[in-house]
Amino acid sequence: AHERHRKKRTVMISGGSTIQALHLARNFHSAGARVVAFEFEGLFALARFSTAVDKFYTLPISAKTNANEYINALINIVEKESPTLYIPVCANSPAYFDALAKPHLELEGVQKIFCPGAQEVSILDDIGSVLKKCESRNIPTPPYRTLTCKEDLMKLYDSGFMKNFRNVLIATG
Repeated sequence: AHERHRKKRTVMISGGSTIQALHLARNFHSAGARVVAFEFEGLFALARFSTAVDKFYTLPISAKTNANEYINALINIVEKESPTLYIPVCANSPAYFDALAKPHLELEGVQKIFCPGAQEVSILDDIGSVLKKCESRNIPTPPYRTLTCKEDLMKLYDSGFMKNFRNVLIATG
């Protein structure tokens, strides 16, 4: 009986167009939480149609590239919904913006934000620095090459490196 009268904990989830956000919303909803989700305009708002999501917000597309606008949009949602937890699903937005927003959201009363700080996110977002850090600590890494120009790519093809592995090209630095 006590649980029925207890105020529901509100969870805020970003990336409302992703299946990951939808699964998180369903899991938190089934655990008894109230779920608020958001996504940028122009993306299919998958979570908007879920019965697990109590409230859905659409952020302007300009907030996707402007950190201050993104932080202000999150603060507006926090002021209206008073979430206890914020879980960023960084599939469609940079994790760095959530890391920048973290101290602001904490000041607004969000108790737990599942995102590291800006410095940690900067390191993790640069896969080249992660690989170098792993190598310096003798942690095994997959085979990789650093390319700085078009000629490096041609040499990579000529050497046969590309034939030996499934390859992923990632911009770093």
